Amino acid sequence: MHTVWVRLNAVVFFGLTVLLCLSILAALSKIGHTRRHQPIVTKLELNKLKSLKSHGGVDRALLSFDLHADMTPAFHWNIKQLFVYVVATYKTPT
Repeated sequence: MHTVWVRLNAVVFFGLTVLLCLSILAALSKIGHTRRHQPIVTKLELNKLKSLKSHGGVDRALLSFDLHADMTPAFHWNIKQLFVYVVATYKTPT
């Protein structure tokens, strides 16, 4: 007959083993997802460039643009929130 501590140990480690297996399955389901499913940008155009100023070595621009993108390929069963950012590059005459 096993003691309470032996039974508790068996239950806890069985639960940890199940949790480990589920975590591995979740990690395996995401492999290669970012390379295969890229968002599709259909329209990207600049509407207005209001101002371009330099403040102490930092450039600041106020602009508006239209961006139409299909982000549904980026989602899968484990994505709850998606952060999107825009990076702008420009060249100066100097």
